[in-house]
Amino acid sequence: MKIGIDFDNTIVNTSEVSKMFLNDYKPGNNLKSYHELSDEEEFSFFEKYYEDITNNLIIFDNVKETFNFLKENNIKIVLITARGGNYPEIIDITKNFLIKNDLLFDEMIFGAYPKGKEAKENNLDLVIDDTKEVIENVKEYGIKGLLYGSDVKNWQEVEDYIRKEVLCQE
Repeated sequence: MKIGIDFDNTIVNTSEVSKMFLNDYKPGNNLKSYHELSDEEEFSFFEKYYEDITNNLIIFDNVKETFNFLKENNIKIVLITARGGNYPEIIDITKNFLIKNDLLFDEMIFGAYPKGKEAKENNLDLVIDDTKEVIENVKEYGIKGLLYGSDVKNWQEVEDYIRKEVLCQE
């Protein structure tokens, strides 16, 4: 079994942390998310703040425990992220963050969006992501998808799902 797991807003609080930097970038704004920026502004924002944002990220509760549970049950973990597509320098920053936080994983795929093709090419059985379009895309490739924040609301629910649906444990 091989599970693809997204990084931003799936295992870490990227949107929450990026809000801290939005006011510096665009003083006096009422923006709730970097998604409200134009494509050009979003590129400029991340070019300026990607490292600061990554260095301030917090891993969601139970992520480490769930990753450890997956490894103990011989389930391969593939982090699959759009990160690095427009900002190659973020790859090393992201890898260093994962190492510093002792997150166990088997592989990383950077610059993947909308992820269905990469999931199929890497023989993923399940993808967990916070973006509805990604989940719809992986399903088009015949891969099961869980929408983080909807299908599963936290990492304990992810572990419970794996126990019940994948490992057939109660």
